[in-house]
Amino acid sequence: MNIITFEDSIESLPTMVSASTQVILLPELLESILRLLPPNDLLLNAQLVSRSWRHAVQCSPSLSQKLFKIPGMRSNRQRKAMFNPLLQHTFPHYFPSSLKSIHIETDSIQRQSTAKSPSKFAPANKRVALESYLRKEASWRSMMVVQPPVTRLEIAYTSHEEICNCVCRGRIECEDGLRMGVFYDLVQTHAGLPVSLIDVNWQLEEPDDDLKLVVNFHSIVKNGKAERDIGNSELRSKGYKPVTVKFGEMTCLCDGEKL
Repeated sequence: MNIITFEDSIESLPTMVSASTQVILLPELLESILRLLPPNDLLLNAQLVSRSWRHAVQCSPSLSQKLFKIPGMRSNRQRKAMFNPLLQHTFPHYFPSSLKSIHIETDSIQRQSTAKSPSKFAPANKRVALESYLRKEASWRSMMVVQPPVTRLEIAYTSHEEICNCVCRGRIECEDGLRMGVFYDLVQTHAGLPVSLIDVNWQLEEPDDDLKLVVNFHSIVKNGKAERDIGNSELRSKGYKPVTVKFGEMTCLCDGEKL
């Protein structure tokens, strides 16, 4: 009978560890394991384990989709929108409170959100310093807001004056999906204008349709002066890029047209 001594087991240990490690490092198996992790662990913790794990997270299409870095494939089985949980926690006012709060557009439109001051649209995670989020290379800037991606962002700029309300409308096309950096910079670009309130609306025309995103900027004019939020320049990301929107002509809403 062969007896394995302590010395023999110690000598064989590196080989045993090496073999098990090689199994874990098989790309297909490693990707399957990493896919089970929550997005937050996948982004912040898994990539610190080793170079191979970091490479797997950064190069795998399926993991990149889970981290909202690239658009997910549209399918009939997965039509329900999935909002980016990594962004929802930090930028809550850009998102609906739940999928149930997204209204279905009817003849009498009921908006799912209430207008808020521009300063409310700053990063809201108090455990992390604001400076960390405003770094030029911050990862959130390149993340998509929702899967399947929203490819069009509609914008309305409304001036609420004492005599009459006027609105002009525009849109932004995002072929590879709306990124949070563009969304955030859009708010910051228009927060520098005489903007009093901002209203973010996620809408559906039909239950099975794609999501529609409309952002309303409201300028409230009293005694000839527009009310505005102060100090928004402090909230601009170091990677800020002005978002240019081609607006149409200003339309008067005094005849009862809905916003």
